[in-house]
Amino acid sequence: MLNTVSAASATPRGWQLITIFQELSKEYGPTVLTESTVALSLLLTFKLAAREFGKEGFSEYAIARRTISLLFPFLILGLPLALPRYIGRASGDLNRCTRYYGATLWCQACLASLAGIFITLFRKEFAFVFFGSENYANLAFPVTLVLIGLSLHAVVYNYFRGHLALRHANAMQLTNFAVVPMIAFYLFGTSVYAVLTAWGAGTAAVATTGLLWFTPWRSALGSRSWREAKELLRYGIPRIPGGFALLALMTLPATFTVHLRGIQEGGFVAFSISLLNMIGAMFTPIGVVLLPKASQMCAEGAYGTLRAHVMRLLKLTVIVALGFTLTFEIFAGVIIRTYLGKDFSDVVALTRVVALAALPFAVFYVLQGLIDAHHTRPVNAVNCIYSLAIFMISCAPAFIYEPEIVIPWALVAGIFTLGILTVRESRRLLQAGS
Repeated sequence: MLNTVSAASATPRGWQLITIFQELSKEYGPTVLTESTVALSLLLTFKLAAREFGKEGFSEYAIARRTISLLFPFLILGLPLALPRYIGRASGDLNRCTRYYGATLWCQACLASLAGIFITLFRKEFAFVFFGSENYANLAFPVTLVLIGLSLHAVVYNYFRGHLALRHANAMQLTNFAVVPMIAFYLFGTSVYAVLTAWGAGTAAVATTGLLWFTPWRSALGSRSWREAKELLRYGIPRIPGGFALLALMTLPATFTVHLRGIQEGGFVAFSISLLNMIGAMFTPIGVVLLPKASQMCAEGAYGTLRAHVMRLLKLTVIVALGFTLTFEIFAGVIIRTYLGKDFSDVVALTRVVALAALPFAVFYVLQGLIDAHHTRPVNAVNCIYSLAIFMISCAPAFIYEPEIVIPWALVAGIFTLGILTVRESRRLLQAGS
């Protein structure tokens, strides 16, 4: 017995990490693999944009992607985020689940229609605000089409999540965020307009297929679900400022650079931030799964088990995020020249700066589920707003000095603020349960 214990205590740290990885991969693996594939597809689409469209077209595409990310929260009002929570709570009552689904479908249809009408009527103003010139007004239509397709996707995807039909959910996510964009480039890669239009139409088609074939859409749309709509909106709307603040934090650096230095430099900044978003996409599934898991552990009073589980997740998070950072700090020049070509050497310095924020960004995505499990109030939203404020304050010198240098550093400052606030709150919660 003593020898067994001694052998276990002497287990190499590397082997312990492998064991931890094997344990966590069973629970988080399929969803993480899906999101990793989506992130890889995002990188490939940027590479195709650089090859097919040149610097100007590449920047148009990058800014369009950032604009879609910024506007999307206004189109969903937190409804797809609330849907799986309420379906999970009403899992024993299929009629109530259907009413929640119907309420979300009706609300999303109204919101998508309003957004489409608004952007179409004010397409010149839309182009000036997000692309820096009214000459890009023609991109208003494909951006709107992508937004509508993604909103429908969000409803169906989160319906599957609510019922824990993760195979269906991951299949939809993989198709709409990895397969459809690649097909759009290979079949319609003649212009940014054509690629965005094909992506929006393809996403809407896939989401509609999932809606019609795998969900009870007839009974959902025919149900009286005004009370359920109020519940969903009451839960989702208070979280909009936080989601908007986070997206603004990831979008405004490129927008500011567009207005100060032009669309080409703005596109370079947008691309460097997209690499950071790739890290967030890899760790998002962990936070999503951790939320219900942490809630169950807290209800059972298993704080010791929860603390051990979170520490295992953080160990892997730190290793992966630091690996990403070190890789880009050392090999950014080789990676960017190989990936985008020799003409994009100006992107190297930007990616090195932004990569410094990988660790706090990954930690935030992992621990936000833990915080939401303890709080009904939007603590993560408040932290995101504080972080955006730090970014805005740090951006002030950009109007005096070179913005392509100052603005990425301001982004890093904002994300480090978010990571610190997240770790502090998580530590407080875990210690409170001791």
